[in-house]
Amino acid sequence: MTQPDRLQLLLNAVRRLTEPFGKKAALARELGVTRQHVNAWLVGIHEPSGRIALELAEWVRLEDENQKKTRPARQRRPGKQTRKGNSEKSKTGPPRRRL
Repeated sequence: MTQPDRLQLLLNAVRRLTEPFGKKAALARELGVTRQHVNAWLVGIHEPSGRIALELAEWVRLEDENQKKTRPARQRRPGKQTRKGNSEKSKTGPPRRRL
């Protein structure tokens, strides 16, 4: 994998992780740069320096770990629930007249 490919994968991960409101600003504060710098990297106007790219990679790793820890496990309700088909749905009201 070439360096530009790795950088694009990293920036794709940063894009995904900074979708929630306020995440780009928080990342910028953590890296000691402006939010505009972060946006310029994500839209492809500029590339981050080598040092910043390494810090971004570490940030992505930590964010992925945090999301895995805080993501609630899917729990199923006891008993099997099924949807009723059209023929099984309860019908209310008077029957329709056919013309």
